[in-house]
Parts: sequence; structure tokens; C-alpha cells
Amino acid sequence: MAAALISGFLSWAKSLKLGYPPNDYTFNTLINGYILNDMLPQAAQLLNKIIKLDFQPDIVTYGAIFKGLCRIGDNASALTLLTKMHSAAHCKPNLVIYNTIIDSLCKDSLLQQAMDLFSAIKTDGIQPDVVTYNTLIRGFYNSGCREEAKGVLTEMLKSNITPDVTTFSILVDMFCKDGNVKEAQATLQLMTRKGVTPNIFTYNALLDGYCLRGQMEDAEKLLDIMTQNGCEPNVVSFSTMVNGYVKHKNIVNG
Repeated sequence: MAAALISGFLSWAKSLKLGYPPNDYTFNTLINGYILNDMLPQAAQLLNKIIKLDFQPDIVTYGAIFKGLCRIGDNASALTLLTKMHSAAHCKPNLVIYNTIIDSLCKDSLLQQAMDLFSAIKTDGIQPDVVTYNTLIRGFYNSGCREEAKGVLTEMLKSNITPDVTTFSILVDMFCKDGNVKEAQATLQLMTRKGVTPNIFTYNALLDGYCLRGQMEDAEKLLDIMTQNGCEPNVVSFSTMVNGYVKHKNIVNG
């Protein structure tokens, strides 16, 4: 792949000498190639060359760079590039780019910066979507800030953003970790009534809640429900069951 990139770059240089200007497709292909091969510095250098040649990078070009920066956790560079993008009149950041950076900030527990960017989105007149809210809810929840997570959820509902399977799965897990298994059950029932199909993460979260409380009969019934609904239990499901039996000494000796 690296050889192909070199070949592509040489072809680009040759086309310039022959008087054939490259287009956005050429640049985006080369930049994506660099990023996929973990050659982010080369991708950044190419971006600078594009700008110096008076070509205007499009949203696809910027999106690829942001994705690469966030993948390696270089949040500082991502935020710097975001500032530069704001100052460029031709191409403004879209919600996908904002979501990419917010996700990276949340994964590094930089929650205040994530919330600042969340506020900036709304100031710019961009409506956050379910992905934005899910990212923040998960970020706060994973950092132990459950009240803040609930606050983001409340704002999400007030903004008429419909929860998806990820939202519901986070809620089920949150309730179970808090020991509110009945609330988790009610959440599962609510999502099915709203036509949102639970996935393996939703079921495993509730399964863990049952096992933590020693409700092994309920856990066994849930395994049956999973299978009936076409969601086959996985290794996490069975490990959770084994741990539940061991913890509550309900292992049946053969």
C-alpha cells in the first residue's frame, strides 16, 4: 500500500508538470491513503501543500484529517485544525466533524472540553443529533458522572431527539449499575414499545443487573427471550451467568 501511495504521489507531481491540475478526488484519495497507513504527518503535509497551491480542501478532506487525528488521540491538533477551519470562509465544519472530535474528547475524559464544543455547535446554529448526545451520555457515565449523564439525556429529550438502541442500552446499564433493575426492566419494555429492537449490549447489561442481585431465574428467562428474539447470547452473556451462579452459590452439581 505504501508503494501505491508513492506511485500516486509521483503521478500527481507528474500531472502538475504536464499542466494537468489535480482535483479534490485526487487529493482526498492520497490523504485517505496516508491516514489508512498511519502516515498522518504526511497527510498533514499534503494538506498544507494543497492550501499553498491555492486549492481549497473540501469537507471530505478535512473529515479524513480529523478522523486520523482523533484516532491517535491528538485532540490538541484536532482542536487547532478546527479553529483554522472556522477562519476559512470556503468550508465550515459540519456535525460529523464535531461528533468525531467530541467522541475523542470523551474517550480521553476531557468532558469539559467536550461540553464546550457541544455548546459551540449550538451557537453555530447546528442541531446536535442522537450520536452527539449518546457520545456525551456515555462519556459522563463511563467517567462516573452519572448525574451529568442524566442531565444530558434530559436535554436530549427536551430537544425532541429520539433515543436509539445505543441510548437505551446505556440507560439499562446505568440503572443496573445503580441497582435499579426494575427501572432497567421498564426501560427495556419502553424501547420495545417504541419499536427499538434491543441488541446484545442491551440484553447483557440487564443480564448483569439480574446476576448482581442474584435473580438467576430472571436471568435464565432473559436468555430464553434473547434467543426467541433472534439475539443469540455471546461469551459475555454466558460469563455473566457463570459469575452470577458462582457468586450466589447456585451451581448445580452434576
